[in-house]
Parts: sequence; C-alpha cells; structure tokens
Amino acid sequence: MAANQRWPVENKIFVGGLSQQTTTESLNQHFGKYGQADAIVMMDKTTGRSRGFGFCTFASQEAVAAVLEQPQYLDGREVQCSPCWEKAGLENKIFIGGLGEETTSETLHRHFAQYGEATGVVMMDKVTNRSRGFGFCTFASREVMLKVLASPQVVDGKPVECRVCQPKGEPVLPPSSFQASKVFVGGLPQTCDEEKLKTYFQQYGSISEVTIMIDKETGRSRGFGYITFEDHRSVELALANRNTNMIDEKWVQVKRCTPKPQTTSALGAGGKGGQAGLANMNSVQLAQFASHIAQLNSMLGNFGMQVQPQAKGGYEGKGGYLGSGSPSKGPGKGGKKGVGGYGQVGGK
Repeated sequence: MAANQRWPVENKIFVGGLSQQTTTESLNQHFGKYGQADAIVMMDKTTGRSRGFGFCTFASQEAVAAVLEQPQYLDGREVQCSPCWEKAGLENKIFIGGLGEETTSETLHRHFAQYGEATGVVMMDKVTNRSRGFGFCTFASREVMLKVLASPQVVDGKPVECRVCQPKGEPVLPPSSFQASKVFVGGLPQTCDEEKLKTYFQQYGSISEVTIMIDKETGRSRGFGYITFEDHRSVELALANRNTNMIDEKWVQVKRCTPKPQTTSALGAGGKGGQAGLANMNSVQLAQFASHIAQLNSMLGNFGMQVQPQAKGGYEGKGGYLGSGSPSKGPGKGGKKGVGGYGQVGGK
C-alpha cells in the first residue's frame, strides 16, 4: 500500500496565499456567497499573526464544486483553493453485506485471500454471538481490492454485496440512502463536456446517462454533474479510484449520490405534523433528523440544556428552557413549556 495515497475530506477545502488583512470573519463572508460555510484562518500561536492559509467546510458538494471551478480573490489578491486531503494513508477497505449465518471471519478471510493479501472480519452480535450478516475486509493494495470489486463475489455459496468503505471522517451511509448505480462528480473543469465526462468514466463500465449541470443565466458548466452506470459494481470501481480521477489534468471528486435532505416541515417539526413526520421517515431521514438533534444538543450543552425527541413528536429537554410560543409552567424547577408541538423542555 502506497504511503502517500490519501482520501479527500468531504466538502472541505484548503485556502492558501491569504493576506495578513484576511480574517476568519472575512473568509466566512467571502465563501458564504456559495452557501452555508464554516471557515477559519490559521493563526501563529506565538505572534498572533495569520499563517497565510486556512480551511473552509461547506454544507454541500455543489458549493465546493462552484468554488473550485473559478478563481477566488480575497482582499485584493488571488488565493489558492484546493481539496483538503486526509493526513492518514489510504485504507483499502470494503464492506461485505448479505453474509450467511455459517460464514465466519476465517472463511471470509480465506475467500478474499485468493485475490491477494487480505484481512477479513465478520461482525458479531455481542448478546447472541451470532453473525450480524455483514463484515469488512482490508487489502494490502488497491490493485487487489480492484480485482475483488470488478467481479461478483460468492461467499459460502451465497452472493454477497461488496462496497468501498467511506473515507475517514465521512458518515457511514446505509445502502438505502444512496442510488446504487449513480455517482456525483464535482470539481469539473470548464473544458469538460458530457462527452468527455462519459469517455473518461467508461473505463469503469457501461454508462446509461451523463449529465453536467449548466448555469441557466451564463450557459456555463456549474462544475459538477452526475453519471449513471448500468452496473453498480462500476460505482465501486470509480470510488476505489476516487483519489486518482483526473480530467484535463484536474482532479475531480467522485461520491455516491444521496437524496436531498428533507426540509424541516417535511420532517414534521411540531404538533401532529411531528408525529406523522417521524412515523413516515425512512432510515436516511431518521439519521438526518438524529444528526440535527445531536448538533442542537452540542450547542445547547454550553447552557446546560438538552433536547430529546419524544414518541408523540415533541422534544423534552433537561436543565434549561426552550419553546415555541409563549412559555408556561414547566415540568420542574427552572423548566418552561413550549407550544406548537415542540413538547416540553425544562429542568428536573
């Protein structure tokens, strides 16, 4: 395994060549034009002066693609913007789903070892000590992993699903959360049209559809697009090569396609809508909802407050107050009760 291979960090860019006048506030203001962004200028701890570079994390892949496809100017000078890469080396690891009850770590390892040096493990239930039906395998080289992904795999007489694992720092996506045969491609150069995009990615398998998103006002490429393959294994091969995909000498980002996040109203934030929204959520929406609650709790934690989803669509908190509408008597000391389906939040 090559020590210098690295994964790009999701939705994060490096910004170099900053002037001494550029602050974290002005950096956020600049990149905020592309959507929700969280930027920081790195400072020297001894002198308190800017070190001339920083980072910015965006809420969407589209925002990153838009930033990278055009020059960026801050405080009168052009700055260098590029994808941010993990410090750790590349891990050639795959997920294996659909394993039979009889498959053990030993038999899983034996199966994949026929392709080259590999280490396999079956995940077990701690209570029942039975297989959970999936496992992982790490290979000594990317070449061995590509051999595995290029062909159907049958372990102990049962066809199994093999997927490239998410890079470190990215959320683990359940199979139901993405389109198996479709990928997002970001950071496309302006010289790349749909034919060129198709020609490059055909190396991974037959393609049924290619789309590059175009700006309606300018008629120029927005710097990203989508590819639908005829075989889901082609997606895994494209992802396995995600740090080497280059078009016209420019690295392009390849990611699994996921559905757009639901709006707050669609998720049923309050009242009866909250009950119906939670009841009708699929696994992806529930994961997104849980992530929002975790972020909210992280912010409220500094004030001794906490929000917890309730079975009836509300939220119950501890140690503080929160509400929608006029507060009224809370459930305990220091507590206040909100209306409009947000449930009660207060101290015990």
